[in-house]
Amino acid sequence: MPPADPAQPARADSFTRLFEAVPEGVYIGLIGPRENITIAANAFLRIMLGYPPGTPEASLRPFEPDRFTDEGARTAFVDRLARDGAVTDYLLRLRRADEAVIWVEVTANASVSEATGQVRIEALMRDVSDRKKLEDQSRDLYHQLLQAEKMAALGTTISGVAHELNNPLATILTWSERLTDRDLDASTRRGIETILREAERAARIVRNLLTFARKRHTTRTMVDINQVVRDTLALRAYEQRVTNISVIDALASGIPPVFADPHQIQQVLLNLVINAEQAMLTSNGRGTLMVRTWQDPDHESIVLEVNDDGPGVPEDVRTKIFDPFFTTKEVGKGTGLGLTVAYAIVEEHGGRMWLVSEPGAGASFYVELPVAGGKLRAIAPGELAGVVAEAAGTATPGGVEDLGGVPDLAAMEESNHLDWVGISESAADAIVPQGPAAARAAEAGSGTADGAARGTRGARKPTPRVRLVAPAQGAPTPRLDSPAVLIVEDETALASAMAEAFGDAGFLVDRAGDGEEAMACLEGGHYDVIISDLKMPRMDGIQLFAALREQHQEMAGHIMFVTGDVIGTDAERFLADSGCRWLAKPFRLSELLRMAREVMKA
Repeated sequence: MPPADPAQPARADSFTRLFEAVPEGVYIGLIGPRENITIAANAFLRIMLGYPPGTPEASLRPFEPDRFTDEGARTAFVDRLARDGAVTDYLLRLRRADEAVIWVEVTANASVSEATGQVRIEALMRDVSDRKKLEDQSRDLYHQLLQAEKMAALGTTISGVAHELNNPLATILTWSERLTDRDLDASTRRGIETILREAERAARIVRNLLTFARKRHTTRTMVDINQVVRDTLALRAYEQRVTNISVIDALASGIPPVFADPHQIQQVLLNLVINAEQAMLTSNGRGTLMVRTWQDPDHESIVLEVNDDGPGVPEDVRTKIFDPFFTTKEVGKGTGLGLTVAYAIVEEHGGRMWLVSEPGAGASFYVELPVAGGKLRAIAPGELAGVVAEAAGTATPGGVEDLGGVPDLAAMEESNHLDWVGISESAADAIVPQGPAAARAAEAGSGTADGAARGTRGARKPTPRVRLVAPAQGAPTPRLDSPAVLIVEDETALASAMAEAFGDAGFLVDRAGDGEEAMACLEGGHYDVIISDLKMPRMDGIQLFAALREQHQEMAGHIMFVTGDVIGTDAERFLADSGCRWLAKPFRLSELLRMAREVMKA
């Protein structure tokens, strides 16, 4: 018999002290299909799992089935131990004794008893909840950065596309509007009206695209959010009453103002309210809408909540709800840009927007804006639920989505239609061979060829593309003392429609394809109004205005512009600095004529 090792008791005592002192959970036990028998567990495991200090070792059973939060996770873990005999940094989500959920990393050796089928496990267990939270936050921030980059790239792309779409849309709208005033049979009229209606819908989509894509220079002031809420709900009051939607407003008193564009904030709120109404009506045929506000002093912000008792937002939809063109509505019922644009507006105001929802339990959209003169404290996406719970004093069920489109813009306002008639294209150049400006200059002279020559002496002969557009049969022929308009537009189809419309309205009309041709026309005489595009080849609208101020200063006050996109561009700054009137493409002819007459009067 070998002599006893005198160091053995000391080694055993050292291992015991190490077992108790190691700052990780140490567990030795048997794991069966359903049971969990503890052989040994250290004190740190008791603390980690939230057990009271005096809890017996045998009661520490971290791998009991009811400790696992994920169905099937325990079976997968035990199978892995039995198959491989070991695991390293195996991640589990377990419930503590107080039902709090923690993330645990397990490194363990295991052996399977052939007699009982039980797995003997010796494991080190580490609480990695804080690390996991940081990883999740980092991943969320990474996805937000990707989303921001995607939005920036998409914004640049759709801005160019939208601008190019505005010209053909303006042409379609213009010709459709003109054709509806003709004597048509009922079937043809329905078709033309359908074209006009759908073109206007496409125009609204383009405007939404541009709102999303551009950083708009807005008019901001000190805004009472509660007043914005009241005004917005007043707009929907009748519609809500007839559709059986009850409204509860819980507006906190004494909240400070925010520095914002009230029209854009109303746009955001109106979109959220209409979306909530549609969700409730689609699901239940009625509903209760709650709008509330409160101040969050910790974040120096005002929070606005729009809550409905509709069907809620499914989990697979929450991750895409702010994406451009994503919509759950039927084809033709939505553009998929409302929430995208709303998100962009809130972000531009230095705020944030997020969704809290559970399927079948309604949805809450939150808009948080900094108080006047303040700036929101940066918080991790995972904290948003806490912001709501702490500030509103209520629990926030469901998952929080902070991702990174305002309802569709209202239909274009219809100005009073002028009673136009169609025109004939066969009479061009039939009245004034040198264009209306030159003709009027001649009339101002002696009434002879010599007088005409004096009106244009020393000047290069103007070469407009279309010198005059004659009115349609039955329309009054413009007199030489009629107002003269010069249309400067490089889009031939649109320029033609505009020219014929002004011809029908009794104007003398010249056309030019760019600024250089316009300057040539001006050498022949005077125009009552000049209508110019901003973007053109050779000489654009801005350069034309500068040339007018230098060479024909009296005409600089008679120019107005039409353009497809000025938001956030040099064109916007030019229009603001120059004070020139302008009209966004696509436009209605009635609006164009109204503004042209205003420019003439001015």
